[in-house]
Amino acid sequence: MWLVSESLALVVLVAVTAPLLRPHGIAGSSIPLVNSRQPFELGYTKARQRCLADMSGFITKGLGKAKIRNSSALSVGRFMAERLHAHLAGFEPWRQVSAPDRLFPETIRTRLMQPLDTRSGKRDGMIEWHRVVLKPSALAIVYSIDSFVAADELHRWPKVFRPVIAWISPSCRKIRGQLREARALMEPILRQRSVRRETGVPAPHDDALEWMEECARGRPYDPAVMAQIGMATVSLHSTADMLTQVLYDLCGRDDLILALRDEVRSVVEQKGLTVSALHDLQLMDSTLKESQRLKPGNATDLHRTDAIVLSDGTRIPRDSYIIVSADRRFNPDVYPNPATFDAYRSMKLRQTAGKETHAQVNTPSPEHLAWGLGKHACPGRNLVVTEIKIALCHILLKYDIKLMDNVRPPPVKNGIAMSANSTAAILVRRR
Repeated sequence: MWLVSESLALVVLVAVTAPLLRPHGIAGSSIPLVNSRQPFELGYTKARQRCLADMSGFITKGLGKAKIRNSSALSVGRFMAERLHAHLAGFEPWRQVSAPDRLFPETIRTRLMQPLDTRSGKRDGMIEWHRVVLKPSALAIVYSIDSFVAADELHRWPKVFRPVIAWISPSCRKIRGQLREARALMEPILRQRSVRRETGVPAPHDDALEWMEECARGRPYDPAVMAQIGMATVSLHSTADMLTQVLYDLCGRDDLILALRDEVRSVVEQKGLTVSALHDLQLMDSTLKESQRLKPGNATDLHRTDAIVLSDGTRIPRDSYIIVSADRRFNPDVYPNPATFDAYRSMKLRQTAGKETHAQVNTPSPEHLAWGLGKHACPGRNLVVTEIKIALCHILLKYDIKLMDNVRPPPVKNGIAMSANSTAAILVRRR
């Protein structure tokens, strides 16, 4: 009875104190708070909800109140580890992906961009129009979605309570179970490979497990978590979201679809489906960049920082979050008619001397922060773009697509995140 009463008391204490213990802003700082409480509001729950619903509006307000410059003290890895609770059980893939030894990005840069396999799957006879919900079709991995859901639920609680909540939360228990299942599936494969290496039996494998082993060079890592779950989670989520959005953007633009088909036929007939051929798909590259400009994965680029001092003397403490605004994507001085979808925009810029590389979709720049910038840029962006171009080559040549009821699905916004609509459908038929 005492244990039950004490547990109940803990739950009541957490529920009462959670809104009050959440930190807001920087202590002792004169930096203005753009999402403060309204009169008569107790705690910051409603302020947080307003921010999640209209992050772009708060960023615009904030730009008029404070300035910030680029700094080498920023860290994407530390931000990711904090945002996705990498220190807690169940979130080990994010711990491995964001580890300071940088094994994960090194493997992506050096091993993933291998010669492409040009074999295609069987043709299927989808002659009539039928309904397809895009994102679940493209996003086959479950852990990615479930870990984001669990991470968001934990962020509703102050840090001091998160280890306890993570242990009892159904969403966190679910992802821990998924990792146990993944390890159980991988264990016999890893054991078999280990035996072959020890006995000197040659058994080359051109896969993620082998790449990680080669790149690790003695650095510790969990092969089941990092090589399988971690790599799939990071790559498939971004790829599925971007592919979904570009298909929404293509629907209803029949002239653009015809032009893209002609480009694909011309290039593939000459070079096949190779890395060189994909590089020559300039209109497709420009279309991808325009789609990503109007609907990036995030409305801003975030980092965690070491202690830094700005030029005006403002001190930003260690482990603060820095938001780098991506508002230049709607700046008419940078992009004429910025609200208009112009698939040829970057293709035209690419024909300008000195801008050939700058205009490509996988090139980060201050005008295009969708991938981050500089040393903090996404290391897997080339892989994502390559996968999407291959998928589009098949889709454009094999299928007709159109909107349901001629309505283009709007992106779903949640704080800084902007996701392609995951419940909307388009019409698809075999050509």
